[in-house]
Amino acid sequence: MLDTMSPAVDVALAVAGKLEDPEHVVTTATAPGNAERLSDDLSRSLWTPASFGCGHSGLAVLFAELSAVASRPIGDARAHMVAAARQVTSLKGRSGLFFGVAGLALAADAVAKTGVDCGPLAQRCVDHVARVAQEAADEALRDLDSLRYSQFDVIGGVTGVARVLLRIAGGDDERVHALTRFLVAITEPRVVRGAVLPGWFATGPVGFKGDTYFDEWHLNSGVAHGVAGILAYLALAKRDGVRIAGHDEAIERTVAWLLAHRDQGRHGLGWPSVVSFAEENDGLVAASGDRGAWCYGTPGIARTLQLAAVAMGRSDWAAEAVSAMQALLDVALHGQVPLDMGLCHGWAGLLRITDLMIQDASGEPLRSFGEALRRHVLDGFDADSAFGYRADLLSSRLPANDPGVLGGAAGTALALASPRAQCSVTGWEDAFLLT
Repeated sequence: MLDTMSPAVDVALAVAGKLEDPEHVVTTATAPGNAERLSDDLSRSLWTPASFGCGHSGLAVLFAELSAVASRPIGDARAHMVAAARQVTSLKGRSGLFFGVAGLALAADAVAKTGVDCGPLAQRCVDHVARVAQEAADEALRDLDSLRYSQFDVIGGVTGVARVLLRIAGGDDERVHALTRFLVAITEPRVVRGAVLPGWFATGPVGFKGDTYFDEWHLNSGVAHGVAGILAYLALAKRDGVRIAGHDEAIERTVAWLLAHRDQGRHGLGWPSVVSFAEENDGLVAASGDRGAWCYGTPGIARTLQLAAVAMGRSDWAAEAVSAMQALLDVALHGQVPLDMGLCHGWAGLLRITDLMIQDASGEPLRSFGEALRRHVLDGFDADSAFGYRADLLSSRLPANDPGVLGGAAGTALALASPRAQCSVTGWEDAFLLT
């Protein structure tokens, strides 16, 4: 058990205190003006009541983790799971991990690890999303020329669902094998416009504000929406005993692609977020840069490479991962990488990734960075804000008060509450494909 008097756990408990009452959370999160501004006249609420990413089920996981490490009363987790179950229609039929039924399954399984009877709910959710994900995979394979990254990504696509299924059903489950075969298949090279390109070459806009350049076919490198997420899943599946034809080759070719594109983005540090057809085909330097986050950039990709290294016994990949992370953290801690406080694209994500990389033998050089990151996240706590951490510190587009796990206060608290250089009790990091 962690020392409950440690500053990190104290702050996590303070955040949890602001998130304890489900009704208060909903009222604050959905208050007029507390929304993501997509344009001058268009905005959307991030709050999705039943979701893991920004809803009650994700908050339940925070309380479950605290119940294990700081003797937090388990009733708080139960209250949020009940609220999530009552609002399942808010998921609007989505099956994905962060804003769909798969996330509810993961949350239920995570909370069940601390004694709340959520196992049956997790199983019902998994049985549903496994069917939906297989249908989505079959549809994608029938028309790869129209492949969209949302079909295969971690946030809402097959990769995220496969990770939840692997966690709950295990590596022997045939449904896990079927989704793994799909993810192996879309790493295989295919001909696009007369050029041989990686099979996960996808159509449609990426959605970065102002980057209209990416409103076309592209190769997405990130964990959240791109090939690093696929690679992380394939590495974790191999670790958990999944063995299908072409599995090792898929890991090797995706690692090779990522290593070939290191330091090939804007400013030369780390990985480009996306690579266009022309950049890939003509060997050009990518116009996009490393966002320095879990979702896109070095932190998420470095952890992914480390997972692949462990799965395949490749010390050279592990060394590349640690080297890249060291370089990024040195720049970030000198204020040269703009980050918010959350897990997705913020300091909490860097903290948790660094702690987990330290856990592996090759992560020792990162230990001093871990403590510096923890201090930085602690310094960002604002006792006067609604949830303890504001989400709009760097971008007025974001809501000020985000209670969620993906980009908000609950996720930051989870990073603080989880053990140093160890996996968490609930295994919430599985949602980010970090474990």
